[in-house]
Amino acid sequence: MLRPGLARRIAVAGAVAGPLAMMMMVVFHPSPAKGGEYHKGTQLICSDCHTMHFSMQHDYSGGAAPTLGSGGPFGKLLKDSSTNICKSCHDGQTFAPDVIGANTGSHVRSAGALTTGASPYEDYKGHTMGYTGTAPGGTTAVTSFSCANCHQPHGNTSYRNLNTAVTYALGTNDTTKDVFVRGWTLGSVSTNYADSNVDFNEPTSTASAMGTFCKSCHTNFHGASTDTNMKSSGSWIRHPTADANITSTLLTQFQNKLYRVKVMSPTGQWGTQGTAWTTAPSDTTPTCQSCHRAHGNKNPFGLVFASGTAAINEEGDGTGMRTLCGQCHTQGN
Repeated sequence: MLRPGLARRIAVAGAVAGPLAMMMMVVFHPSPAKGGEYHKGTQLICSDCHTMHFSMQHDYSGGAAPTLGSGGPFGKLLKDSSTNICKSCHDGQTFAPDVIGANTGSHVRSAGALTTGASPYEDYKGHTMGYTGTAPGGTTAVTSFSCANCHQPHGNTSYRNLNTAVTYALGTNDTTKDVFVRGWTLGSVSTNYADSNVDFNEPTSTASAMGTFCKSCHTNFHGASTDTNMKSSGSWIRHPTADANITSTLLTQFQNKLYRVKVMSPTGQWGTQGTAWTTAPSDTTPTCQSCHRAHGNKNPFGLVFASGTAAINEEGDGTGMRTLCGQCHTQGN
């Protein structure tokens, strides 16, 4: 296990490190703390994840060395397998977001939890570390699913270090950016990613940046009304992730909910949670994060069962899928 003082800065993905740890020093540069977490600038320490010779018997101050993983040396000069390196900070710790199974920290997990294989986080409820196969809706098999399939461990300029570019505005909204993060305090893991602190813009009316990111694995589940994998003969054959605004009867249903799932807004309007949004415009658009937690949760497929009558937590406040569909859709008597 890595030392907590250093381990909290470890890379979320930890699998696509550069070939030489010392060479990485030249590409890291001090920068303000933003949505890139600890995985950038002076917050990223090469020796947290890498070892030059896989023979450390003491650390750089002469103290006891962090334990090296069994079975090494590992590729990319990693101290352990990429999964174990990520887990050393992000599973069962309080100083960094715990993203696997039950939440041991105080942070709000807007992405939910990766599965553990055991109840209540069975593998069908979200993304599973080490999964080998083709993702639902995908076309290419995954060799062994890891954090690095989605995140860049060394940090980047994308929202939450996502591998596919997802831009974000911090503090003051910019509707040309994909995400609006209202405030950011380094180390405030309980608030930085709270649902109340993050909303989604829609810079392009026919696209979703988050949908494009998810599409890299779940190819056929994403698209717009002109894509044949989404709409055929004028009828939707898969639930849309872009180019399908909440209008007409759906809008009336949605705006009367006190608590609403996350949607994209081209104008930066999301209403106020806890009160009906009677002036909701007809250009808000659902996308992946409207229905799913990115990592998963205690519900099948990481769905958010949100009835709209109470504040939405990690699983939502409802008990089944109908409550989620009822955010927008009505059912006859």
